Amino acid sequence: ALKKGYVISSNSMEGAAVWLPSEKIKRNLLDQLRFGLVPMLIKQKKDAINRQISASTHMQTIHRSIINAPHLYLSTIGVDKDHRKKGTASLLIRPMLEKAAENRLPCYLDTHNEKNLGLYTSLGFKVVRESKIPDSNVSHWSLLKK
Repeated sequence: ALKKGYVISSNSMEGAAVWLPSEKIKRNLLDQLRFGLVPMLIKQKKDAINRQISASTHMQTIHRSIINAPHLYLSTIGVDKDHRKKGTASLLIRPMLEKAAENRLPCYLDTHNEKNLGLYTSLGFKVVRESKIPDSNVSHWSLLKK
């Protein structure tokens, strides 16, 4: 992510957020190897890998259908469990929202956790699509901030 986008972390590493410019979202084979492709193939069964590929394809298709103009994508955010509900996630997200606003770029993110929607909508994101991951009962929300 550091080679392709932006990583925002808190001072004491309570959490981190990975943002990618839209033109850098697609992962090539080298990227996938860096993200752990080989251990995943070794540790997971074929069905699990196929589900992940299907889910990823579904999410990418929705993403492209919602916005194909230049934008920033909140790819990943994580906060240590002891620091949740303390404003850490907002602190990790706001710097890039400010950068996007300065550059007049929309921001996109997706989540599978309904509990996250309150945080994201409080930061100006709007839910633009809700779906189910194919062949699962996993909900998927797509959010956009213009």
